[in-house]
Amino acid sequence: MVNKSANLECDYFSKPNAEEIFDKIYELMGEAEPGKFPDIY
Repeated sequence: MVNKSANLECDYFSKPNAEEIFDKIYELMGEAEPGKFPDIY
């Protein structure tokens, strides 16, 4: 039997939040077209 509470703790740290996903996608778009997507930080 799997301990669900322990599993939830592991999943919490492994899943990126929406801001991390946006930042990574924006970074990739900036590499493709630097003029259109300048650094935001």
